[in-house]
Amino acid sequence: MKDKPSNSTSAIDVHLQILDAPEQDNLPQQTMGTLGSLQELMQTISLVTGLDVCIYPPPRRTTDSNIRHLPVSYLRHRSQFCLAAKRTRDGRGCRGHDSSLTNTRAGHIGKPFVQTCHRGVAEVIVPICHGSEHLATVFIGQVITPEIEARGFEAIWQDAKDQVTRRKQLQLGFDALPRMTEEQLLRVGMLADAALRGLADQLSTDAFIAQVKLQSSPAIRHAVDILHQEHCWDISANAMAARVHLSAAHFSRLFHRVMGITFSNYLNQRRLTTAQNLLHHSTMSIAQIAQHCGFSRQSYFTRRFHDAFGMTPSTFRSSMKT
Repeated sequence: MKDKPSNSTSAIDVHLQILDAPEQDNLPQQTMGTLGSLQELMQTISLVTGLDVCIYPPPRRTTDSNIRHLPVSYLRHRSQFCLAAKRTRDGRGCRGHDSSLTNTRAGHIGKPFVQTCHRGVAEVIVPICHGSEHLATVFIGQVITPEIEARGFEAIWQDAKDQVTRRKQLQLGFDALPRMTEEQLLRVGMLADAALRGLADQLSTDAFIAQVKLQSSPAIRHAVDILHQEHCWDISANAMAARVHLSAAHFSRLFHRVMGITFSNYLNQRRLTTAQNLLHHSTMSIAQIAQHCGFSRQSYFTRRFHDAFGMTPSTFRSSMKT
């Protein structure tokens, strides 16, 4: 169990001082650079603030975009407090307070706000919007504010005891949550809002939704990371399923649902885009690039490249030099 912070400068205060620093060199090295994905951005928010971060799609389709294809739930609250709060007598957990009620409210408000959740702890809610479209909602927290601390755990238990079954685990979770004022928590939300808006503006709506969907499935995210990091272009769907500890059938269904494409087609796309980058940025020969990207014959590589990009590899390389 974490010790409760004293009135002296806390770790949270230090994090917020970092956020206020005008020089980016004050940030930890792993937070530097362009945030190329929703996953990296969420990890950075958590790293800089020390708070848990989770994301939900909007509760219902708001436009004719691919939002209707999003799965129902994403990375849920995983703190010790929330896991205990979800152990209810009727098995219904939080009854959709996050995925439905708060999410709907976030779409209507359209900017970060602090709320006390239905179990009595505080979090900042950050809706992600692109124009008038509500793409997703990020939840950051939970924390214990001075007002919640003054009420104490017993007040929270009195409100929860008719539903929640595990008092001891709930109290341990309560004691372990960070302490922060509402003002500090809102500042965290404003920082996250600026970063998330920047990412949403850089990506098309469908691309952003694809990032959200990938964030929802750790197994598929792991598979994609393996491909990007190891360039194992000849790996089969069955072999990848084994590496991420899923059955072959379940992996294939899940990959298609999350990525909107079969594993084999995604693998071929990655091979060709890698080849495209190498043609542009390396001095490797076309034969070497074909072999590096898993094509056993250069003629087959040329045909597939032409089908994808409308020109041969040599024509593409020449066009990049002009």
